[in-house]
Amino acid sequence: MESFSRAKTYYRRAKRLAIQVRQPSSENDASLGLALCDRGTGQWDKAEKGFREFLSRYRDKGDLEGVAFALWALGTTRRFSGKFRGAEDSLRQSIRLYRKTADRVGLAYALCGLGGTLRMRGRARESGRLYAAAQKIFRGHGDSFGVAYSQCGRSNATRMLGQLPRAMTGMAQAARLYARLDQKGPRAFVLWSRAQAEIELRQFRQAAVDLRTAGRLFGSVGDRRGLVYVNLGWGEWGRAQDLRQARGYYRKAFSSAKRLKLPFEAAHARKGLGDRKAESLYRRMGVDLPLFRRYNALP
Repeated sequence: MESFSRAKTYYRRAKRLAIQVRQPSSENDASLGLALCDRGTGQWDKAEKGFREFLSRYRDKGDLEGVAFALWALGTTRRFSGKFRGAEDSLRQSIRLYRKTADRVGLAYALCGLGGTLRMRGRARESGRLYAAAQKIFRGHGDSFGVAYSQCGRSNATRMLGQLPRAMTGMAQAARLYARLDQKGPRAFVLWSRAQAEIELRQFRQAAVDLRTAGRLFGSVGDRRGLVYVNLGWGEWGRAQDLRQARGYYRKAFSSAKRLKLPFEAAHARKGLGDRKAESLYRRMGVDLPLFRRYNALP
C-alpha cells in the first residue's frame, strides 16, 4: 500500500510536469499510472473512470494496442469489483483487438484476465482452456512470470473440476517458479490455492502450513486482498473439521472484504456463515450458480 502511495505521488508530479511542457503522451502515461495505482489500492470506481478516459484517448488516436490494453485494465478492474458481466465483455473485446496486433504477450495476459473472470463465474472448463492458451504464448516468449501466472490460474480451474492431484502438481510448479523470481504476493496466492486442495483432501496439517506461509507473505507485501483469502481459507479449514473458530475467520474475512469493497469475497464469507442472501449476491454479480454449487468456486 505504501508503495502505491509513493507511486501516485510520482505520477502526479509527472502529470503536472507533462502539462506544463505540453507533452500529451507523457500526460497520458502518467494518467494511466494513476489509474493503475487506484486499482492496486482498491479504489475501483476511480480506477474505472481513469481507464475509461484512457480508453477514449487511445480510440481517438486509433492506437489499437493502447485500446486493447485499456480494455484489459478496465476488465480486470471490473472483475475485482464484482462486475463480472462487464469484465467479461471488456476482456473479450481486448482479446479480439490483441489478435489484430503483434503483441502476443498482451494477448496472453488478456486471456488470463478472461480465464480468471470465468473461473469466478463458475465456468472452470472454459477458464482452464484460456489459461492453457495463454501459457503456450508465455512459454514461446520466455516470460517466466507469465508461465507461473497462467499455471496458477490453470491449476485453480483444475482444482475446481475436482482433479486435485493434478492441480497440486501444477501449483507446486508455479510456487517454485514464483519463489525463483522472488514474487512473494503471487507465490502466496499459489500456496493459498494449494491449501484449498489440501483441505478437500483432508490434509489439514499441510493446509495449515500453507495458509500460515501465505499469510506471512501477503503481510510482507501489504496485500490486504490476499489476507482476506487467507481468512477465508482458515474458515474453510475450520469448517471442514467442524471447528468453532471457523465462524470467527469468516467474520474477519467478511469485515475486511466489506471495508476493501470486495463484493465477491464478502459474499463467500457470508456463504461460510450460512447467510442465505449470499446466493442472491452471487447471482447479481453474474455467477453461474449451478456451476458454482458444483465446483464451490473461489478465485
